[in-house]
Amino acid sequence: MGRPRSLILVEDEAFIALNLKLGLERAGYVVKAILATGEKAVERMDLEPTDVVVMDIRLAGTMTGIEAATRIRERHAVPIIFMTGFTREEYGREVDELMPSMLLNKPVTSEALAEALEEICG
Repeated sequence: MGRPRSLILVEDEAFIALNLKLGLERAGYVVKAILATGEKAVERMDLEPTDVVVMDIRLAGTMTGIEAATRIRERHAVPIIFMTGFTREEYGREVDELMPSMLLNKPVTSEALAEALEEICG
């Protein structure tokens, strides 16, 4: 891979987020932040944009990952990878309309996420 790509990881399960962060860093990615809420993700992207956003659909706080991704996309042209433990019927058209760069079903390994990032970022 060329230069490391920076990303924010938006996941409210701390153990999952830390495992993904460590695996991604071993793969050469720069994880700028682990955030647990959609509100923090939007705020962080406005302050310090990254190359990619990796986000769970269901998050702590009042904003869903879908809502946060919509706000981020309004302001930044950035690929978004969603992670979810829900079925297509459960998350519905909202995700389809947002057209994420990729949708990964949980549980997601750091290897699978690194492969998705490689596919998106090159």
